Amino acid sequence: ESGAASAGTVSPPSAAPAQPATVTVSVSVDSSAADGRVSGGANPTFEQGATVYDALMACSLSVNASSTPLGIYVSAIGGLAEKEYPGESGWKFSVNGEVIMRACDSVVLQDGDVVRWFYVR
Repeated sequence: ESGAASAGTVSPPSAAPAQPATVTVSVSVDSSAADGRVSGGANPTFEQGATVYDALMACSLSVNASSTPLGIYVSAIGGLAEKEYPGESGWKFSVNGEVIMRACDSVVLQDGDVVRWFYVR
């Protein structure tokens, strides 16, 4: 009767700390429906949990945004603001071709997503 636990039944903890999973996305900004003066794009990599707002900020354009009870609202990108044109003009975004009518900081990105910010008028 040995009473000793057999060696190797418990795997030792990994020597390297776990790296956070990342997501790489494609993001573009398009104001061709207005005057075309604002455009940009990037292919940023983020830790998991990044949002459509984070993707916009990676484009290095000036962004006017405000926090609302529903989340972050983007009112201007690159100096082009909502309501500069008659009607319901302003910025919208789509993810993988689908326009999402939610706050941009509430939409979490998945690896490979294609984000498009576009001006409507």
